[in-house]
Amino acid sequence: TNDSDRNIAIGNNALLDMTDGHQNVAVGFAALQNIVPGNNQGANVAIGDQALFGSTAANNSSRDNVAIGRATLFDAFQARENVVIGVQAGFNLTTATGNVVIGNEAFETATATNANTVIGNQAGESVTTGAGNLLLGALAGSLLTTGNSNTIIGSSIGEAGLANTVILAAGNTERLRITDAGTVQIPNGAAP
Repeated sequence: TNDSDRNIAIGNNALLDMTDGHQNVAVGFAALQNIVPGNNQGANVAIGDQALFGSTAANNSSRDNVAIGRATLFDAFQARENVVIGVQAGFNLTTATGNVVIGNEAFETATATNANTVIGNQAGESVTTGAGNLLLGALAGSLLTTGNSNTIIGSSIGEAGLANTVILAAGNTERLRITDAGTVQIPNGAAP
């Protein structure tokens, strides 16, 4: 049976596999294509070719997401309450909750992450897991692979393995770092 209602689909293959979803908006080729039966998915907005395309795995229960841009939130599986804007932004986010991602290819490789704010083209592009990070600027935290509760503001700043760290930069030059131990570091060449 088809128990879906209050959905809008515009584009070839948009909402193609949906049989039990409610209040979805899919605009673009294959947008929200893989809503699988029996999971009562709903309240997703996908605008762009293959936006929120969705994993074909059973029990795909992504809901309450906004994905705008080509291949945005492409691999969503159990993604919930995410706002992702930009070409391939959040491409691999599968079991993510509560992320705000804005920028082309931002957070592209992240999979299981929660409560992150990532703004800037390719910001956090190498992150796979982590929670509570704030990454602002083009390529901000682009080398960060895992880590929680980091604040990185600046372009091309941040390295792998950070946790509970604040980094402020001017352009791509680090000006201030506060470590998880509370130590304040001013790199050589930066005015105190």
